[in-house]
Amino acid sequence: MIGGYFIQSYGNFSQWIGLAACLIFPLACIEQQEPTESPSARNVFEASEESMVNPSPGGASAFGEEAEARSSRGCLIRPPSGEKFYSHEETEVPYIIQIPNSYDGSVEYPVIFAFHGHTRTHIHCRDTDCMGLDDAARGEAVLVYMKSIGRGWVADEAGFSEDSLGRNLAFFDFVLDELRADYCIDEEQIFVTGTSSGGYFSNYLGCVRGNVLQGIAPVGGAIPFTDESTCESSVAAMIIHGVDDPHVTFAAGQESRDFLRSAASCSPTESELEALHARIRTARDARRETQECMTFQDCTESITWCEHSVGGYDGSTHGWPPFAGEAIWSFFKSSPTRP
Repeated sequence: MIGGYFIQSYGNFSQWIGLAACLIFPLACIEQQEPTESPSARNVFEASEESMVNPSPGGASAFGEEAEARSSRGCLIRPPSGEKFYSHEETEVPYIIQIPNSYDGSVEYPVIFAFHGHTRTHIHCRDTDCMGLDDAARGEAVLVYMKSIGRGWVADEAGFSEDSLGRNLAFFDFVLDELRADYCIDEEQIFVTGTSSGGYFSNYLGCVRGNVLQGIAPVGGAIPFTDESTCESSVAAMIIHGVDDPHVTFAAGQESRDFLRSAASCSPTESELEALHARIRTARDARRETQECMTFQDCTESITWCEHSVGGYDGSTHGWPPFAGEAIWSFFKSSPTRP
């Protein structure tokens, strides 16, 4: 160190002479340079904000793809994970946003909403009622567990209710807006699933938010609407239903399946469906637990029907069977992104 300057390997003797002259006559060595404008704090903030909205280059998807225009405004922010509350009238309604332990704000994650059954809660869905989903998708997706406003998603004490659907739809929209603003999500990989009442709500969202959702997976649910013209778009769907279900009848599950495959213009496969049903029916009669899935052909969206004989709620096959969590996550991961 000489006169405050650290000397790095100068290549020849003339450079050493020049350095010595500068130390003796420092004013002679000052070069006139054009002033450079340092960025203001406001400009630095604007640049940082722009990088959050449009991370470069594009941002990688959690599915391993580039996601140029798919990232949300929340990218490059480390968001909170855990229970939050939504204000409805004078009630605070809880919900959980769960991010992967290895969350990376430069990666766009798929989102899965999972909805509980009637009179149950978001905690029940996460811990028991939606078994296997959390384990299957925890490290790769942002998982959202919401408590319905009221006893269920589509009904109140008096039964099916348009008001119940409407207020829970507003709740869903609120949480989705929060995810877009504060979390790094892939907006072309948003999925919903649910059991029983949550299955109804998944079907409903697939209709009225079909332009937002990539796929749905109703389990033991049915179609809570009759006017098909209200649907925004067809969506990819995995429909799971038990063969002996007195709570949401097997016929109601078939109606859900047929609505979704019709919306996706799938080729008819009645003989294959009848053969599948006969096999599951035989297994149930023999008290043997099994499941079988069939993917329809020539569809505009991927549609898969799963039928099972697995025991569930009160000895029937109603509810979320053990295979559902991993099967649903696998289906969501394989759903092609819309062009």
